[in-house]
Amino acid sequence: MNKKALLITLSIVVVAVVGIYIYDKSVNDPDETLWNLIPQNTALVYEPQSGLMGWEALHSSDWWSSFGQLAEWVETEANIQLLDSLVGDETFNNMISDGNMLVGVFPVSGSDLDLLFLLDKRGKGVNKSLNAIFEKFIGSGDYQLSERQFNGYSISELKSNKSKKIFSFSSDDDFWFGSFTPFLVEDVVRQQSENDYKSFKEQNPEAFFTTRIRNDAGNLYFNYSQFSKLLDAFLSPQSRKISNDFSQVAKSAFFDVTIKDKLLMMNGFSYPNESNQFLFPLYNKVPKTSGIQNYIPSKTAICINTLYLELADSTIKTGELAPFYQSLDSEFAVAVFEHDDQQNADKVYFLKGKNAENSVLELEKLARAKVAVSGDTLFFENFGENRIVELPFKNFPAKFSSFNFGESDYYYFTQVGQYVAMGNTLEAIKSLLLDIETESTWGRSVQKNNFMSNTIQESNVNIYLDLSRSWNLLMSMVHDDWKEYFEANSDAFRKIDLTAIQFSRTDQKVYTNVVLSQNPTKTDLFTRRRKIDPDISVSLPAAVSSKPKIVRNHKTREWEIIVQDEQNGLSLISQTGSIIWTTPLSGKVKGEIHQIDYFRNGYLQYLFALDSGIYLYDRNGKMVDGFPKIMPYKVDRFNLIDYDNSKNYRFVLADIEGKVYMYDAAGKNLEGWKPLDTGGRLAKAPEHLRVRGKDCILIIQDRGRFLMYNRRGELQKGFPVDLGPSVNKEFAVEVGANLSSTNLSFLTKEGQETTINLEGKEVKKQQLFQATRAGEFYMVPEIQNRGYVSVLKSIGEFRISDEEGKEKFREAIISATPFIYQYYRFGSNRRLYVVTDPEQEYSYLYDASGKLLNNSPINSKFEIGVIFSETNNQYKIYSTYENKVNIYIF
Repeated sequence: MNKKALLITLSIVVVAVVGIYIYDKSVNDPDETLWNLIPQNTALVYEPQSGLMGWEALHSSDWWSSFGQLAEWVETEANIQLLDSLVGDETFNNMISDGNMLVGVFPVSGSDLDLLFLLDKRGKGVNKSLNAIFEKFIGSGDYQLSERQFNGYSISELKSNKSKKIFSFSSDDDFWFGSFTPFLVEDVVRQQSENDYKSFKEQNPEAFFTTRIRNDAGNLYFNYSQFSKLLDAFLSPQSRKISNDFSQVAKSAFFDVTIKDKLLMMNGFSYPNESNQFLFPLYNKVPKTSGIQNYIPSKTAICINTLYLELADSTIKTGELAPFYQSLDSEFAVAVFEHDDQQNADKVYFLKGKNAENSVLELEKLARAKVAVSGDTLFFENFGENRIVELPFKNFPAKFSSFNFGESDYYYFTQVGQYVAMGNTLEAIKSLLLDIETESTWGRSVQKNNFMSNTIQESNVNIYLDLSRSWNLLMSMVHDDWKEYFEANSDAFRKIDLTAIQFSRTDQKVYTNVVLSQNPTKTDLFTRRRKIDPDISVSLPAAVSSKPKIVRNHKTREWEIIVQDEQNGLSLISQTGSIIWTTPLSGKVKGEIHQIDYFRNGYLQYLFALDSGIYLYDRNGKMVDGFPKIMPYKVDRFNLIDYDNSKNYRFVLADIEGKVYMYDAAGKNLEGWKPLDTGGRLAKAPEHLRVRGKDCILIIQDRGRFLMYNRRGELQKGFPVDLGPSVNKEFAVEVGANLSSTNLSFLTKEGQETTINLEGKEVKKQQLFQATRAGEFYMVPEIQNRGYVSVLKSIGEFRISDEEGKEKFREAIISATPFIYQYYRFGSNRRLYVVTDPEQEYSYLYDASGKLLNNSPINSKFEIGVIFSETNNQYKIYSTYENKVNIYIF
């Protein structure tokens, strides 16, 4: 059937899919004879009960503010008002409440699904009202009515002359049933006239034994095997394994639907049988409480947590894995990090240990034994206080759980709290450890904790979905026929923040809990601001001469800002706009200001360089003892290196001739860097990259030569690489499993993109398209190196394109001045592009779709700073202009 027609008629059933609810005031048991009309191949049955009162309650809900403006709902509302006017409030209300109506949902074919409506005609005035409704449609002149015979029943067909849609319906003395798909009506007739056809209730009798909750938002009945076919309509052919897995969860289910504040909750029971279905083993499992949320990173899109282990091979208990298995407790989890593609996403698996330290030792013994067979050496790397070890076992997590997101030949493991954490990449584990260290986890999120408080605390299986971070991943699985619809209405759907699906064994049933949380004010676009005045503005004694550096208060964890002015004063400013301190400096800061824990005690200091040397100030604006460290040369470039996140800092400096020096934290000049003469001035400060335990010092010169050294200052094989004098100083990094699979992408001003690996070999070269020769290209890595975009600035406009060279948007701006470009990615479609014109002192902010965030640009002469808060979906923009530091809140 036509998708628009389907979505219009879906106005009742969509409660289970996108969270629209109908609040109930009364409920009766369903008429069993009406239930006997529902065919056995029905995927889902919804039983509404409150009629017009539910529709009115829907209008006053937060969910209506999110979904009520969808075209399908607007038209549905108009249709309901039309029907109401035809038959009157009381009769229409009786038609769709008190068990007088059932709605079945069916997979039809390909990417289509349809509905079957059933009405009990014995209600007061229902039969008369049905006649009035169809007489109205026929009398409009747009519809034609015809009849045909099928198995002794007369099937009527109402056809629209405009849309050509056909609605088929039939009835007997007591019941009426209809659908936009004729064979669904025929299925009801077959069920009544042929003995081989069972009803939905006869096929799933267990779903009707549960006591129903009074005064809820209606009832839902699931047939898992048929519902999996319904999912196929939404999934691309490559993703349909998901629906096949869903069919193996259980046989049937019943849910009561309720609403609580901004939560939609479906509570009921799933009924597995003994055919090795997923939920059947839960009958002998005890529900437990998990503490895994304290280790799940904020960047997680999907998290699955089971409070038991599901062994793929029973020999694990007695074979080489037995000591490790015996060291484990009964909990498994997997966190899939945000990514546009599930197969390429980083994943971390967690196995809880009875004593996690012992579990890690047992796993390391396995790894050592494995590499010893081939004569290799076990790879490990220290990162902060953690030891990360390579595990050369293919698809290892699948041995302990059926929840697996793609295979890997190697995993990397370490200990976090009570868990053994295994990443499918080394970078995934490092990212996990950094997030735990910076408290960027679900357990530290107010938003996630509020949501978790509305879920059941003791369970066997927990499935969590963060829609804001999983949207692109989910869209990659959606059938093309539906993708356009979801993308067009993404603002509405993505206001659903979090979803939980939980299973918990109770007696001989499996209690099932589904919770959807939504935020009606949430949007993936920034709030459009009409005014350009800052929310907070701080005045300094002199004009600001630097971009704002955003730092943390180590006591309160609040954000603060450090800036320098033209009189060389360095100021620390609180988030409320008060100047905490200002200290005079003898020159301009060279490059970045770094916030470090110099004494490794949790207290943070501010490290930077002037042309005279290295300076370190404490939280109170006082110079730390032992500083400054004055250099016998003029400093041109400066950077900080922490090889393994151990706070064993290294300071790397370069003079104007390209001589590079490296010092330890005490100021001792290190061997190989006394100095290291690179042969030309550096375009930017040296950068550090660690790949599989190998430390790489990356240097790009003004003249376009790229060099790579090890930590001893030795030039590596394959380098230097000559990229040409017009190459951008910024380059993008894609970390792989080793040097040969780690790629660096460079872009010349003429648009030639070159990708090399860390062995110095060319991987790819392409020429980006430009319509004229007057343009100039720029490489703009994402602020945390999560991809990059390219910018082509030509006369009168600039154009931003993705990594594949596909244009994202273009904008007309008349200025010959070179611009400053920034690219931020805060999850899924939360992307921010910043274009700063330093001559006119304007910064233009664009969202993911290329829309300007306010009617006018904000005042800024330098790069801006941006912080995004997931808790309140709020952005703070920090800019410097004249003698002011400005904070804008979006």
